[in-house]
Amino acid sequence: MILYVQEHCPNGYREKLLLASILRRAVYDIALYKNSTRLQLKRRYQDARRWMFEANGELREDHFTSFLSICSILDQDPSDIRRKTLGLRREDIRKIEHGRF
Repeated sequence: MILYVQEHCPNGYREKLLLASILRRAVYDIALYKNSTRLQLKRRYQDARRWMFEANGELREDHFTSFLSICSILDQDPSDIRRKTLGLRREDIRKIEHGRF
């Protein structure tokens, strides 16, 4: 699986879990909706893709929730997350959701 947050993190477990959920949602939106023809779902895909792949690392108001910042906090390699995300398909997400991946 792409993301794993230890259950017994000494500090900041809940915060890391929230950030991992944000990252996971973006991964899911990209994999699930990349070929969608429905406008609302297409926008979700575009927003998630922009957030993940056009992250330039600049300090902005939303720096804490930027893709690069979340990867850093979770000790994840951004390039690895991006590569794995591009390789996922809708079927893969369905398997993950049902615990068969």
